[in-house]
Amino acid sequence: MIAIGSDVHKGKCLIAEQGVDGRLQMWPSTENTREDWLKSLGRLPPDAEIALEVSTSGYCALNVLSAAFAHARKRSLTRPA
Repeated sequence: MIAIGSDVHKGKCLIAEQGVDGRLQMWPSTENTREDWLKSLGRLPPDAEIALEVSTSGYCALNVLSAAFAHARKRSLTRPA
C-alpha cells in the first residue's frame, strides 16, 4: 500500500509519499486546484491511502477534492472496459 500525506494550504499543497518499501519521498509542491489534484491522484494506485492536514483551508480542500474525486469516479464509470 502507498500512503500519501498532504499539508494543504489555500494556494499550494506539500505532499509526501510513503511507498510499499517504506521509503519516504517528497513530491514537488502542487497548486491546490482541481486540475493539479487530478494529476496527482492519477499517479496513485486505487488502494492508496490519503491523509490531509488542513486548518483554515479545510473547506477549500474539501471543495477541490470533492470535485476531483467526483470527476475521477465519473471518468472511471464511463470509461470502456
